[in-house]
Formats: sequence, structure tokens, C-alpha cells
Amino acid sequence: MVKDIKYLNWLSYGKVIGLTSPLSINLEIIAIQFSFTIKFTLAGIIGMIISILIYKKLS
Repeated sequence: MVKDIKYLNWLSYGKVIGLTSPLSINLEIIAIQFSFTIKFTLAGIIGMIISILIYKKLS
């Protein structure tokens, strides 16, 4: 993992957005849980920017 490398640990900085604890519905016959999270990190954002630039250059 990047966070274990001392000079690259800043790439793992990020935020989690969404329903972090699941929403539960218990109907006695069936139980349903919903959760949705998105984790944004600097490495992910940099990767998306690089991939967009490469895509635009190739097309």
C-alpha cells in the first residue's frame, strides 16, 4: 500500500462520502441492508486526470 511508504503516504489522503453505516429494513420475513460509499483519494483523482488526458490525446 502507498500509505506504508513514507514519502508517498500523502497520496492516500482522502474522504469517504455516503451512507457509512447501513440502512436496515427488517420485515420479519426478509431483512434488507443498504449502504453506499465513495472514497476519494489524491491518488485516485490524479489517476482520473491522467486517464482523461491520455484519452483526449488518443482520440
